[in-house]
Parts: sequence; structure tokens; C-alpha cells
Amino acid sequence: IFIDGLRPQSKQLLDASVGGKIKLKTPEEAMELIENMAASDHAILRDRAHVPTKRSLLELSSQDALLAQNKLLANQLESLTETFNHSITRSYGMIEDVLVRVQQFTFPVDFVVMDIEEDVEIPLILG
Repeated sequence: IFIDGLRPQSKQLLDASVGGKIKLKTPEEAMELIENMAASDHAILRDRAHVPTKRSLLELSSQDALLAQNKLLANQLESLTETFNHSITRSYGMIEDVLVRVQQFTFPVDFVVMDIEEDVEIPLILG
């Protein structure tokens, strides 16, 4: 048989499939084994070729998606907590019922006086 012309990986595969050395098998047994392996290899390649591929960015399991969403929400909460802490803890006082005139209309308005440091990273939300 042509065993000496095979690559080392192929020799190891043949030896493993017979449970020992392929050289100890009769030529008929060796040829039958090789034909079975070749048929199986062809079937595997054919099955791989006909597998429909999905075009998508990434498929995640539900657990991965939940973990990613959890991390995003945690980051958003942390950001909101920092902003909230800066605005509430530094409240200086409150002025209520100040009359503000806009053209012909007059509105009672409440003002919160805050003593804050200027920071471009923290948005100032007025409402």
C-alpha cells in the first residue's frame, strides 16, 4: 500500500481509525477503510457546502444579550447617579413664586439656586 507517501497527519488518522497500525491490516481491509473514510469525507464536505448561511452581524444567545443589556443599564444608572448626586447635594437654596413676565404674560416660577462647578462632562438639565 502507499502508506509511506502520506502526510504524517493522514498516517496518524489511519492508524487511529484501525485502532493500531494500518500496516498490520491486509490490503483489502486497508482499502475498505480508506474508501469508507473517503466517502465520509465527501459526505461531510457536501453537507457543509449545502448548509444555508445566515447573513447577520452576530448571533447571540439570550444570556449574552441579557448580560450586554444589563451592563449598558448599569453604565447608564451610574452616569445618572453621578449627575443626580451633583445636582442635589450642591443645592444652595430655592426661591418660590417669582413672577416672570414674558411679553404680555406673567408666570409664577420657582428657582433652585445651585452652587456648582463648571463641568462640560455633566449636563445641566433645566425643567
